[in-house]
Amino acid sequence: MAWMKMAMAAAASAVMIGAAAVPTASAGTTRSSASAAPEMTQAFTVPSAPGLPVTCLLDGSLTISNPHRSHHEPRNINVIAKVECPLQVPEITLVVSLYRDGKRVNSTTRTAFAKTWLKANSASGCKGTAGNYRGTVTARVIYPPGAVPPSTTRHLASPIITVNCW
Repeated sequence: MAWMKMAMAAAASAVMIGAAAVPTASAGTTRSSASAAPEMTQAFTVPSAPGLPVTCLLDGSLTISNPHRSHHEPRNINVIAKVECPLQVPEITLVVSLYRDGKRVNSTTRTAFAKTWLKANSASGCKGTAGNYRGTVTARVIYPPGAVPPSTTRHLASPIITVNCW
């Protein structure tokens, strides 16, 4: 009977943790005296208060490229940003902007739901002469319910790069 209580508690923990996408499991094997076949149970470590561990703090998982001539759209300047989380999160939003000589020339917003990563770009047509370009990205990740903090926002800027379209 004790093994049944442990299995039910483990199943309840698995449902709670599975819903939050934060598995921290260690497997164990127990034998019932009534059966010769081993019973598999799963023991889960539930994080202590104040909340579930946060898995994508955007430190190192958020990147932005240097502004460059587009490889697929001739006569465009492009900057690309990406965020990669180790586990699926409910929502990721990227706002990628491109600046020429200190003035914003384009901005793009992309949002993904229930994903581990998101990539977005911002591009602008060339203006005939070389310009000093900078890309920026603001990323926001919303974590599963119960996570502390509930979300993280980070801002990142590329260096200023002189780009000539011709």
